[in-house]
Amino acid sequence: MGVHLGRVSFYLANFADYGVTYGSLGTAIGLLLYLYLCASVVLLGSEINAAIYNPSPQREAAQKDQE
Repeated sequence: MGVHLGRVSFYLANFADYGVTYGSLGTAIGLLLYLYLCASVVLLGSEINAAIYNPSPQREAAQKDQE
């Protein structure tokens, strides 16, 4: 998550001029963007864990053939 925090802070510092456009809502928009990125990383990690924990039917068949 540290990598994403660095990228988000770089984006907000250099490209997103929320202070002029949205005023005080800029902080909320930046926070929601950061939370969205963190949630997507967590979901991706859970998908990877599920794929590792639950092997595919082809892999199970190959393991049974080896035994």
